[in-house]
Amino acid sequence: MTESDPSPSAREAARLRDIVEAAAEGRWDRFEELSDAPFPNTSSMREQFLESAAVLSKMGERRTLRTLARLSDDGTRYLFCTVVPNDASVRSVSLTVLSSTVGDGGTFKTIVFVPELDLSAL
Repeated sequence: MTESDPSPSAREAARLRDIVEAAAEGRWDRFEELSDAPFPNTSSMREQFLESAAVLSKMGERRTLRTLARLSDDGTRYLFCTVVPNDASVRSVSLTVLSSTVGDGGTFKTIVFVPELDLSAL
């Protein structure tokens, strides 16, 4: 993987916000529509969605998206997004998406969507 523009494009940023909003609202159908390719394991992604949605609902609107983009050798962009709560007692949520551009279109594929581990009990 090579470094590229560390920021998502406007199209990518809008799609990331839509994914987070769909999860915060508990809308699995909308979340699923926002990935241009089927999930390799729908059951696993649904579990990730439900767990992340529960954390996002605790955040409410008080959250910030921090995103870093990296370019792979084949031209695919990996978008690493962390949804950071303004309330330190709520865990962050990590989202990883593959984004490839073909002309005006492209493919946007959610691959990981999980809350950070709660290590406070250790």
